[in-house]
Formats: sequence, C-alpha cells, structure tokens
Amino acid sequence: MKNTHAFLTLLLLLTSAAPILAQVGIGNTDPKGALDITSITDGMLIPRLALVATTTATVITPTESELVYNTATVNDVTPGYYYWDNSKWVRLAAGANSDWALTGNAVANNTSFMGTTDDNDVIFKRFSTRAGKLGITETSLGLNALNPLSSGTNNTAIGKSALAVNTSGASNVAVGASALAANTTAANNTAVGNNALAANTVAGNTAIGFSALAANTSGGSNVAVGFNALTTNGTSANNTAVGYNALTLNTAANNTGIGYRALASNIAANNTAIGYSAMAANTGGSFNTAVGYNALYTNTTGQWNTALGYNALAQNGNGQNNVAVGFNALGRLAATPQNSVAIGSSALSNNTATNCTAVGFQALAGLNTGIDNVAVGINALQTNTGGQQNTAVGGEALALNTISSFNTALGYNALRNLTGAQNTAVGYQAGFASATGTGSDNVFVGNKAGYATTNGANNVSIGSLAGDNTTTGTSNVFIGMNAGNNNSSGSFNVAIGVNAGNAHNGTSNNINIGYQTGFVNTTANNVNIGHQAGFSNTTTGNVNLGFQAGFGETTANKLYISNSNADAINALIYGDFTTGAKILRTNSTFQIGNPAGTGYVFPVARGINTQYLASDASGVLSWATPYGTNTLSALRTNLSANQALVGGGWQKINFNTIIFDTNTEFAASRFTAVKAGIYQINAGYHTNSASSTDYYSIAVYVNGVLYQQNSANHFGNGPVSRNINCSVNLAIGGYVEIYAENYETIIPMNIDSFSGKTFFEVQQIR
Repeated sequence: MKNTHAFLTLLLLLTSAAPILAQVGIGNTDPKGALDITSITDGMLIPRLALVATTTATVITPTESELVYNTATVNDVTPGYYYWDNSKWVRLAAGANSDWALTGNAVANNTSFMGTTDDNDVIFKRFSTRAGKLGITETSLGLNALNPLSSGTNNTAIGKSALAVNTSGASNVAVGASALAANTTAANNTAVGNNALAANTVAGNTAIGFSALAANTSGGSNVAVGFNALTTNGTSANNTAVGYNALTLNTAANNTGIGYRALASNIAANNTAIGYSAMAANTGGSFNTAVGYNALYTNTTGQWNTALGYNALAQNGNGQNNVAVGFNALGRLAATPQNSVAIGSSALSNNTATNCTAVGFQALAGLNTGIDNVAVGINALQTNTGGQQNTAVGGEALALNTISSFNTALGYNALRNLTGAQNTAVGYQAGFASATGTGSDNVFVGNKAGYATTNGANNVSIGSLAGDNTTTGTSNVFIGMNAGNNNSSGSFNVAIGVNAGNAHNGTSNNINIGYQTGFVNTTANNVNIGHQAGFSNTTTGNVNLGFQAGFGETTANKLYISNSNADAINALIYGDFTTGAKILRTNSTFQIGNPAGTGYVFPVARGINTQYLASDASGVLSWATPYGTNTLSALRTNLSANQALVGGGWQKINFNTIIFDTNTEFAASRFTAVKAGIYQINAGYHTNSASSTDYYSIAVYVNGVLYQQNSANHFGNGPVSRNINCSVNLAIGGYVEIYAENYETIIPMNIDSFSGKTFFEVQQIR
C-alpha cells in the first residue's frame, strides 16, 4: 500500500505541476532535468510484462519509444529491456556496452561482429550515396560500385564505379576505380586495376592492371595483366597480354604478348611475343613467335618468323619465314631476310641475305649478303660476306671465307677458305691453310687432308694427312693416310694407299697405288702399283707393277713386273726405257694366250743360226731347222690302223702316221699352217669291206668348215674308193682336216690303212 500511495502521489504531483514547472525532482530539491530522481538505496522499476515476439504488440498497445522489461523467453525474445520502434520490439543490449565506437573497440574474436542478425543485406553509404554492399551473392565496396538494381549474381565490385551499370551480368570480379564500369549483361569477367575492362560488354575476359583492356568492348576470351596491357583492344578476341604496355595498341585476335611492351604496337593477328619489348614495333606481321629481350623488336610486317633469345631477329623489318634462336641471332642489321635459320649467339647476326642456315656461336655472323649458305658450328662461315651456296659444318669451318661460293666444309677448322670456290673439305682442319690462297675445286676428306693447300686447285685428298703439305700443286689425287703427304707444288700426281708417294715434293706426273709405293721417290713420271712397289727408287721414268716390284732399283727408266723384290735378272718381266737401250724381257716361260686353248708357249732358250720358231698343234713353239733351202711346206700322212665309221654323216679321218712333214705342221689329224700361203690338198680313202648300194663322200674341211667335197653312188657290193684335190689359201694358224661320209647308216664302213689308197697330202705352192 505504501508503494501504491507513493506512486499515486508521484503521478499527482507530476500532473498537477506539469503546467507550472519545467523540471521535477524526486529525492532532491534541485532537479537538473525534466525528471531528476535521486536515491542512494533504491532504483527505478520499469513496467514488467511477458512479450510474445519482437514483432507482436498484442500484449499492450505500445507507443513509439515505450520502454518495458520482458520476463518471457519465447520465440525471438529473452528477458531484458525492450523499446518499441513503432514496428517491433528492440532489445537493449545487456551486460557490457556492445555498441561500436568511432575511436575503436575491444572485441571477442568468436562472438563480436559487424553486420546483421537477420536475412538482410548490409549497405554502406557515404554522404547518402551507396558505397558498399554485403549481400548473399553480391559484394561491393566503393562509391557507386555495383549497380544496386543489378539482378546478376556472384559479382564482386571494389572501387569507385566498379560494375557501376551492371544489370544481369553474373560472376564478375571488378577491383579498381571504373573497373568493368560499362559492363551490363556480360558474365565471367575479372578486372583488377583502375579502368580495367572499363568499356567491356562481353564475357570471359581477364584484365589486371591500370587500364588493362580498358577499351575492350566486344572482344572475348582476352587476358591482360599489366599497366595499359591490351588497353586499346576493342573487338578482338583470344589475346593474352602480360606486362607493362603489352599489346597496348592491339586491335587483332589470337595474340600472346608477355613482357614489357611486348607486341606494344601490334594490330595483326596470331603472334606470340614473350620478353622485354619482344615484337614491340610489330604492326601488320602475323604468325610470328618471339621469345626474349627485344626479340623481333623492329618487325613490322614480316610473317611466319620465330625468334628466341636476346635481340633475336631484333632488326627484322618485313622478312618472312625466319627462325632465330640465341643472343643477337639474325639480330643486328635492319633487313628483310627470308627463309633463314639462325641458332646460336650472334648466328647470322649481320645477315641481309635469304635462304641461309646458321647453327652455332657467331655462325655466319659477318656482314653476309650471300644466299643459300649453311653454317653449323662455332664461328662457322663467320666472316662470310658475299659468298653463296656454301656449307660449313664444324667449329670455325670456312671461318675466313668472304666472297667465295659453292664450298663445302665439314669438321673443325675445315677449309678456312678466303676466296677459293667449289672446294669440299671433310675432317679436322682439312684444307686448313686455304685461308691464305685462292685454291678452288679441291676435295679434302680426312684429318688435316690438304691441310697446307693455298692456291692449289683440282686436288683430291682423302685420308688422314693425305696431301697435307700440298700448297700450290694442282690436279693431284691422294687417297690413304699420308698419301702424297709431302707434296707441295707437284701436280698431276696419283697416290692411293697408306704412305703412297709419301716423299714426293714438288714433282709431278707420278702414279703410286699401294702401301708405301714410291715411298722415298722425289722425282717425276713414275708409275708404281703394288705393295711397296718402287719403294727405294729415287729416279724418274720407272714403271713397277706388283708386290715390291722394283723395290731395290735405283736407276731410271726401268720396268718391273713381279710379285717380289726380285732384281732385273729374276723379275718376271723386266724392261728398260732408256733411249738406245730399250728392252723388254721375261725371266720365265713366255706365253701368248692360253696354250690349252688357242694360245702359244715360247721356248725359254735360244735357237741356233738359221732356225725359226714353229708351233705344234698344242701351240708349243720350238726352234726348227729349215728344210734345205726350201721353206715351203710339204706333208704326207696315212692311217696306222683301220678306222670304222659307224652311222651316217660326216666323220673325220684320223690320220696319224706322218710320212714327211717339212715344217712340223701336222698333229692330231690336222695340218696347221705356220706360214700364210696357197696350199694344194690331195686326199683319198679305200674301204676293205663290202658295202651296199648308197652314196659315199670325201671332203676337205678348212678351219672346221666344209670347204669342198666329192660324192658318188656305189652300185652293188665291193670296196669303195673316193679321192679329192683342191687348193686352199691359209693364214698363219689356218688348218685343214679330211672327212668321210657314209650314207649307209646300218652297215658300218671300215677305212683300211693301206697307205697307197688312204692318204692325206699337203703341198705349199707359194
């Protein structure tokens, strides 16, 4: 009751004093406000009631700012002080103060947060202008960042006016002032940097850096990373630019530029440039690849070029189809080379020609204008200027060549040619000294082959050290290790074999074929064929054929044919070419042809005075004594026994008993002339058996061919006789034989040996 009375008294005083007093004090006489309650023992009790929910006002009819203490725990209310904000009950924070202060706050990591506790977005504003949003799928931070009317989802905009007019574009990221500022419906873009993709309206672009892809409108699938990268690209697609000003002026598609100012001026398509200023000046050139500092730097309209390395193809203007790999490869002169390949530091570095290939440090590095050259190896063709169609493979091959053409050099230091043309050198230092001369049309194959050649021409040296001391000699052929090794100025020499013609020095017209042939010879006009043939000879005009033939001969103009080091007496064939003493002899049996066939065998001893050589039927020649003073041939021969002719056809009569033979010209039933002349032939046969009626014939055969025949029919039984005579003209070696023919093929015919009826005669008429 006491409390009730006090509360009623308070209300009475308040209501009665309201019109009179502006301030009311309870517990004090000097109120400092409209109501000033002072107590050191009691507090003020706010009305207590049980709320149902923060949005339910049915318990009482509240007035805005009305304060109550809720005692219920239900729905979204818990015990505590609540005030009515004219739409819902708002709970006053309990315990320590949880408001965020402008000067900083102490927070609990797991429980403190800024934001909402309901399903509503957090909006930030500056001077009443939207400056940020934390939404379920949309995030923005920055003045006018991300159009608030956008229906697109999963967008992130950070920076003033980033995604400012986006309407339905989704999954975009814009970080930086005006990044993706013009984007409306395009999706899946990423822009990081002021003005990045500022004008973009299509999907699938990535821009990182100030003004990267700033002017891009409808070009898709582009990537730009770096200050002004692809900044002027408008409608072109599929470009990649990484680096300051990379592809900054690009308006074409399918380009890749990585590096400071890579493809900075490009307006053509399908180029790849990686490196500082790579293809920086390119405008209309397409299908180029440049990797390295200044690679293809000045290329403007050249196409289908590949440059890898510092300054590779750096000065190329409009050259096409070139490949340059290495520092300064094809890199120094402003030029228009085409179809050239340079691999290696400074390879083709000063080239202006076409169709050249250089592989190796400074290969073809000189002020080259010669076309169709190939250089592989360090300093290969290094100083070439105007020489064309040269091939150099090996370190310093053709290194000093300047204007000569059509040379081929394979091997380190091969053919350090100066002006000679049409040379071929294969091997270490082959043709090395040609650097000081004009020798042309030489072939050197082997270690130091033709090493010392300067002005010598038309030489062939094949083998280690072959012709390596030849300087001015021409038209030599040296094949084999050390072949013609010491020849200097000698010409028209041939040396084939290890150490063949090794000692020749300034001499000419020698032929040495075989190991150490003419080994110590230093003179001219010798022929030595065979292992160590003419080994010790030091004179001129010798011919030695065979193993060690003429090995120990020391005089000039000799011929040896032998298979040993036999001297003049024992060599198979020995000769002397000396004027007034010319001889040719064999120290063994001398044959012409094969005696087993149609050849002859000469005697090995001398005949006596007036004798002559005569051959028997086997081709064996012997010394014969003339028949008196008459040397005309005369022969008679017959059978030593009867001869049976079985069957028909021509059959030779085998005369075998010599009655006389003045010139020994009969053998094996045959007369063979030893002198050409006219010969009278007489022959006949007689049968000693009865024969039936039929034809029987006799014939003269000359050189195996039927020459003349005599035939007659035989009537009845009894012996048969047939005779023939004729004249024949025989050359030396011509021969005559007598044949018989029996037409009766059933009954054999027997020729009897009676010398008066069966005979063969030859008489030389002249």
